[in-house]
Amino acid sequence: MSGQLQAMFRRLALSPAHFVHQQRGDPELSVEDKISMALEVYARSPARFLERFSLHLTREDLPNFEALREDYQISFYLAQVESRLDAHANKKRIQNRRFEALRRLVRDGEYFADEEMEKRDPLLYEQMIGRYLAPSDCQQTSAEENTFSATLLRQIERRQVYDKCAAQRQVERDQMGEEEDTSEEEEEEEEEEEDCQEGGSGVPGEEKQRLRDEFVRIMHQRFLHGQDTEFDYSAVDQNDEYDPIDLQSRDAEERYFDGEDADFVGNSDNDAEECMENDAEENKENIVY
Repeated sequence: MSGQLQAMFRRLALSPAHFVHQQRGDPELSVEDKISMALEVYARSPARFLERFSLHLTREDLPNFEALREDYQISFYLAQVESRLDAHANKKRIQNRRFEALRRLVRDGEYFADEEMEKRDPLLYEQMIGRYLAPSDCQQTSAEENTFSATLLRQIERRQVYDKCAAQRQVERDQMGEEEDTSEEEEEEEEEEEDCQEGGSGVPGEEKQRLRDEFVRIMHQRFLHGQDTEFDYSAVDQNDEYDPIDLQSRDAEERYFDGEDADFVGNSDNDAEECMENDAEENKENIVY
């Protein structure tokens, strides 16, 4: 038996593949038992082997069946395996590209600036950040943009945020089965002004920071999962310029997606980039080139 076949059977024995029906109390099959069963099925009928175990095969296993591709059943199952593997590879490639796009957007600062994130989800922003802002924070933009055109544009943008927030509140009320509050929209501006005046004075600074970190994490996750409806994901998903440059970056990306490690969000707009650098440093000794 070739080394490739041995490796395939061992991988299969270590996978979640089902080998035989067992009743409660029956001893578990050993790895060697599973290898023997897989070998027996393969020797009897490679087509039957593929029918039973194709979902657990990897690309490294395909050469074991190349000489048998003329068989219709074998060709059919191999095509299914290849399609599954290609879909997985494409999904991983898209994840990696979005991760790289996230890093660049965080680094550039504009897309994940507070004002831009508030536009995308004003209700969540208000609940987690806006209501705790100090008056100086609420007034900062108005003080900086003192021209008539800038002030007018700002008022238009704020009106759009208010309207979107009111619509989100209405959806939330409908989902909870509450009656519509007809005065809600008219009170939006007053509520925000009151929030700014109070500035969350009774909320500890640590709690404010925790809520901000969580808000940023949620916005990062939404971007990665394709939930920013106004973002053109095709410009990233189909663009090889966002492919990882080196193994260190790729390793950090895989750690993020496989382990849901979101520690890169939180303390500053540069957190995602810093996390990538730290992950690369931690894994430098384990990288296989």
